[in-house]
Amino acid sequence: MLSLISLVLIFIIFFILYMTVPVRKPGRNPTLVSALWAAVLWEAAKQGFGFYLHHFGTFNRIYGAYALVVVVAFWIYYSCAVFIIGAEIGRLYIERKIISD
Repeated sequence: MLSLISLVLIFIIFFILYMTVPVRKPGRNPTLVSALWAAVLWEAAKQGFGFYLHHFGTFNRIYGAYALVVVVAFWIYYSCAVFIIGAEIGRLYIERKIISD
């Protein structure tokens, strides 16, 4: 239940970002597609990253006191990648729709 609530909240946040950030507004449908894919990818990355840290996390042994900095840097990288991939999916949706029309 908590994952579903998280997914919906992340979807809303991505939808708002994808509607307000671009200079040329993409429209409602591409934004919905982008936000949906980004939210699903975000949730998958969150679950996978948590699993990795819990089961395979050797950051404390390798980095010592700087382990938190490394983990946060990895998470920021993954978050940026998910945001860009979601935007790219929305752009592909727009291009495919123009070609099919």
